[in-house]
Formats: sequence, structure tokens, C-alpha cells
Amino acid sequence: MPTQRERFDLEFAALQEGDLARLKRSAEINSLYTGLDPEDLLNEAVCRTIEFRRIWPADVPLVTFLRNVMGSIATAERKTRSRESSDGSFAYRSGGGRAGTVVVSLEAFSSLEPSAEENIIRAQNRRLIRAIFENYPLELELVDRMLRGLDGKELQGDFADSLFKRAMARIRNTLIAYNERMQ
Repeated sequence: MPTQRERFDLEFAALQEGDLARLKRSAEINSLYTGLDPEDLLNEAVCRTIEFRRIWPADVPLVTFLRNVMGSIATAERKTRSRESSDGSFAYRSGGGRAGTVVVSLEAFSSLEPSAEENIIRAQNRRLIRAIFENYPLELELVDRMLRGLDGKELQGDFADSLFKRAMARIRNTLIAYNERMQ
């Protein structure tokens, strides 16, 4: 049975161009609001894998594992930045999916000052997310509230608990399904 390093070398060498493109795109998305360069984020995920700082389960595809590691690193970095934020206005919200799988996500909207590239991606994501829910008024209303930075009771507003929970689950599941189709 090959070691994790040997397995990594074999599978990484066998990656197709599309796999590498998905990893790079995931690095771009995950690096938003972290201060990390996308290439550095991907490199760190690879290093943690080959140095055994992250254990790679045998039944998990390499691309999925590296995307999850990048998501984990990025989340930790965002939390570090939120603690360092002097105005305390950073609000991290999970897209609700498994780590590293949601490419179109509501999690990237924060009060940290985005770069020009991040502003372009943010605007594209806003338009895409709104288009996905245009035929679902309740979900669209909640998406708009999230995009305005509301959370908790402000987000729920006057919606009944059960209705709110169903709508949030539908938003999460729809975004996960959309991203799985795009991969």
C-alpha cells in the first residue's frame, strides 16, 4: 500500500487540465477576504497534504480533498482577520455547504475592504445568486437581506421560524446543487 506522499504524487500527476482549473478557481474563491494569494493558498494545501499535517482519507478524491483543505485554511484566516478587525464589523457566514464545495456562496460578503478583482467577483456573484432565486420570492428576499449584511433575527425578520428554516435550507441546497452541476 502506497504512503500518502506516494499516493499524492501519483494522483497529482494524473490530474487533468479541468481538475487543475477547478483547483485554481477554488483557490481564487477561497482566498477572497483572506489576504492570501490564490496560488499561495493552493500551495499551502498541497504542502499540508504532503507533509502529513492533513490526513487524506483513501476514499476521498484528491481534488475534493485539496479544495476542502483550502476552504479550511481560508476560513481560519478569515476568522483571524475578523478578530483583528478594529471596528468589529466583519461577519463571516457559511454558505452552508461542505467546506470548499460552494463556489457561488454568500460567505464572501463582508465589510473588509475588497480589492478591485474581489469587487468584480462580488458583483458577478450577486447577479448570479439573485438570478438563481428570481422565481422564488421568499428566498430572493432572504438572499437580498444576506447580501445587505443582515444576519440572525434581522435576517429572519417577521418570517415564521419554520418558514425561515425551510427557505434557508432551500437556499443552501440550491447553491450546493448549482455548484455541483458547474464542476
